[in-house]
Amino acid sequence: GRAPNTKRLNLESVGVELDKYGAVVVDDYSRTKVPSIWAIGDVTNRMNLTPVALMEGTCFAKTVFGGQPSKPDYDHIPCAVFCIPPLSVVGLSE
Repeated sequence: GRAPNTKRLNLESVGVELDKYGAVVVDDYSRTKVPSIWAIGDVTNRMNLTPVALMEGTCFAKTVFGGQPSKPDYDHIPCAVFCIPPLSVVGLSE
């Protein structure tokens, strides 16, 4: 699987907390413990999918630039399996 590539960024030196996999630890709004540092996408190791990173980015922009505090919603995430024949899903599964 994927793993965050944070080893050489020296994030701990500025107070950013990493988990045991090297992922940046964030709250529900994608904030780190350092007020001016936020993290979204695969580096947070929450759900490593492109649609999730896009949603997290949108929530970040609404929160920081739009004055609308927004949390990412991980309940209904579209995903695709690149195979033959093509397959995709959205919504809840068994």
